[in-house]
Amino acid sequence: KELKPFQRWMARRIVPQARRWTLREVDAALGELVRTDRLLKSASLTDKQAMEELLLRLWAIGRPAESAA
Repeated sequence: KELKPFQRWMARRIVPQARRWTLREVDAALGELVRTDRLLKSASLTDKQAMEELLLRLWAIGRPAESAA
């Protein structure tokens, strides 16, 4: 089945980004998604708080560890 024009455009943009993720980063990101899902279902945080925390955690996954100077 052929992709719709918008889907083809989106795929061209996403594929290069996806290739920059390592297996470890993908695994960690999926773990964070599961964690956020549990937080949302337990109602321990608001939806906004949970999403903000998820975005910060995903951002941290992609950042290289800073070496101690």
